[in-house]
Amino acid sequence: MLKKAGYLHLSRQHAEDRHGYVHRIAEVRIRERRYAVRAGELSAILRGPGTARIEHLGHRWTQHLEGEAGSAYCSRSGRGVIIELDSGERYALPAEGVRAVLTGSVSYTRISEIAPARPVGWVHTGVQTELPA
Repeated sequence: MLKKAGYLHLSRQHAEDRHGYVHRIAEVRIRERRYAVRAGELSAILRGPGTARIEHLGHRWTQHLEGEAGSAYCSRSGRGVIIELDSGERYALPAEGVRAVLTGSVSYTRISEIAPARPVGWVHTGVQTELPA
């Protein structure tokens, strides 16, 4: 089941990386945390295989990319973009929504949380059970 966790929008401000280069970014807001993905990398994963870096977004006079927080890639069907954070959390976005944000036809697209998979052997009976040995 997917439930709303945040949104992605194209930032009006550019962000500097640690080397001082300026990048156009898409801002990812997940549960009041701010991340960034470089717009060029995001459009590249929509065109073909590969990954895009999800980076922490800081603000000191201007926006700064402050290290990797995870990665994003296109789903096997090509209809979604999956975000995996280093903390193990996974989120999904519609690929068409991401394309629309990058072209400027919409201002944002919704991010949904992917529920964690149940372990093998887990049976729901209303109470927590132990896994088979």
